[in-house]
Amino acid sequence: MSLLLLGMVGSMLTGCGKAIPEMTEEQHKLVVQYAADVLLKYDKNYQKNSGIVDPDKLAQADQKPDIPEIPIVEENVLPDEPVIPSDPGFIDADKVEESGGVRSMAQMLGYPEFSIEYAGYEITQSHSTDEYVSMDAAEGKVLILFHFDVTNQGATEAELNIRDINTRFRIFINHGKQNNTLATWLSDDLSKFKGSFAAGETKDLVLVIEVNEDTISENFDTIQLILKLEEDSLTINLE
Repeated sequence: MSLLLLGMVGSMLTGCGKAIPEMTEEQHKLVVQYAADVLLKYDKNYQKNSGIVDPDKLAQADQKPDIPEIPIVEENVLPDEPVIPSDPGFIDADKVEESGGVRSMAQMLGYPEFSIEYAGYEITQSHSTDEYVSMDAAEGKVLILFHFDVTNQGATEAELNIRDINTRFRIFINHGKQNNTLATWLSDDLSKFKGSFAAGETKDLVLVIEVNEDTISENFDTIQLILKLEEDSLTINLE
């Protein structure tokens, strides 16, 4: 088409026998466009609605429409196991056992030949097992000693070693906040005890906590002991 138009333009410009003047590229495009318009003006087959596409509209049609970005919503992934609350004061009611119940403290510690029975508590300012080792409460605080009768029920001498077990003891009084037991050098400290028992021998061992003196009432309605050993735990109602 453009070659045909160029031939016609050449004829028009050389009709008078004159040489074709040199044109810039822009002038050349204008002459070609003018020639095309003239041809279309006198073309009987040309109709305004002949389906000829406007180049500007064609360029617009090539442009991709703006498609709003749809956010990706991730599916909720359910955990394989139920989530256990991280609150350190959380108590699983299904695991609460009475002292001497279905599973005893001694059994959980790995000493089924022993029995560990709660024997009461006392409130004091200090505690000692001999003249060399003692423990005093800080100013404004008191010590609460929880006593346990620990007995070797076997027929031979046996050793009880809780010191080398990765275990923790926590005590709740009247459903209040948790109290971690103190790790002491006392020879009767149950949480750090390591020693031998003769056959049938019973020893009085204690768990010790320290609390503010003004928070102590005369009577404790409830006392709960939580024993945690690695991933296992045992809650025992002492009173």
